[in-house]
Amino acid sequence: GNASQPYSFARKPHKALAEARETIASCIGAEPEEIFFTSGGTESDNWAIKGLAYDHLVDSVITSQIEHHAVLNACAAVSRRGIYVHYLSVEHGGTVLPETLALGMTEKKSLVSIMMVNNEIGTIEPIQELAAVAHSGGALFHTDAVQAVGHIPIDVKEMKELCCKLDEGCNYIFTSIDEVLNDKERAKNNILLMNRDRCKFSEINALLNQVETLYFDGNYTKAYEMSVQVLNRLKEKSGQVNQ
Repeated sequence: GNASQPYSFARKPHKALAEARETIASCIGAEPEEIFFTSGGTESDNWAIKGLAYDHLVDSVITSQIEHHAVLNACAAVSRRGIYVHYLSVEHGGTVLPETLALGMTEKKSLVSIMMVNNEIGTIEPIQELAAVAHSGGALFHTDAVQAVGHIPIDVKEMKELCCKLDEGCNYIFTSIDEVLNDKERAKNNILLMNRDRCKFSEINALLNQVETLYFDGNYTKAYEMSVQVLNRLKEKSGQVNQ
């Protein structure tokens, strides 16, 4: 069944999806609601790079010469649509030096995409320092962490806190990305969250039905805005019950 539906046969996949989200979140120090599932790393990288470029949220992409082809092919695709792409050189061990990135920064609205661990030679990149350089130049930062998860310790909260200390910004990590989401995905995620408690409060259940109607009619922005209001109302209701 469809895990986002209210029917009885959807409860099992919904529970499995929620448990998987919690398990993955615990592995990388994230919150369950920060986890989004895709078909794999290639789709995730395309989501970040093409999503930002095609929505005109960035004018350039800065990456390295030794990224995974999921990133390199996505960069080539946005380049064909007029987005400036700059490829950074690496030192002999495959490391992207922060000073190299600093020299490559431009005045354009940029996305910096550097993998966490190289899939060919295993180089662990200095992600926190690179993110700090990117943020100091007003750029967004994305990292493909597919080769890192399960092999080296990853703590999203710790990485964000360190990045905030180095430069007032946050780090975006991919096995998923937490900030670069469109209203469709945000609304979908909120609907999944609300479905967990839809049977507790009839008022919330009715509002959720309205959100789902907006979503399936393609009114993603309205669905997202209303879902935020419903979630806030749900928190209030839950607080009243727990008092």
